[in-house]
Amino acid sequence: MHTASRLSTRRVLTTIALILLIPILSYILQKLTAFPYLSLCTALNFIALVLIVYDWELIALHYRRAKQNPIPFLGYCLLGIVCILAWHYIGQRFLFIQMFSMIQLELRAYPFALPTAYFALCFSYSWILNIGFKTLTDHLPIRDQELLMILASGFGFGMISLLLFPIQVSMILLPQLLYHVVLVTILSYLYNQSGTFMTGVAALTIASILFTVFF
Repeated sequence: MHTASRLSTRRVLTTIALILLIPILSYILQKLTAFPYLSLCTALNFIALVLIVYDWELIALHYRRAKQNPIPFLGYCLLGIVCILAWHYIGQRFLFIQMFSMIQLELRAYPFALPTAYFALCFSYSWILNIGFKTLTDHLPIRDQELLMILASGFGFGMISLLLFPIQVSMILLPQLLYHVVLVTILSYLYNQSGTFMTGVAALTIASILFTVFF
């Protein structure tokens, strides 16, 4: 059910360039504050805000698609929450992906900021991944091949996602790559089935918040 938005080449390149600024901004903030995970959180929040403003027309288009087809949106959103929650757990338990738990540890020093900061992180993380894979694959000539589009999205932006988290480079890279490839593949599947990346945005945001609260 994948549908094209025909983004301009300039918009695609600018969006990807903004996303690739995240590790640079995070590194600069880390040098200034000595809080690596909070620096990453700040960088994610700032770039997500810029992307929402810059890609507002694209977001409005996908919001209308979700609003016009509420049943597929809600159904696949629920499926996505379950799948992403399970994958977050597998990632933390078996692949040693510690981003959420380590940010929570640093934020404990600022308990009044914890709820707001965590919501912002989950929200921003979701927007960046969903807008990112959608933009990256927008011009690929595989629109009528649903499975190929899903796999291309997962491997393509999954590999880019690995670059967004420089604080984890000391960890084994293969589990990180696997984690992000599968996560983006789930988001791509939700997009292709529901026709809007708002499904993935909602599912990943809610699943990440639930994961940080209950796990």
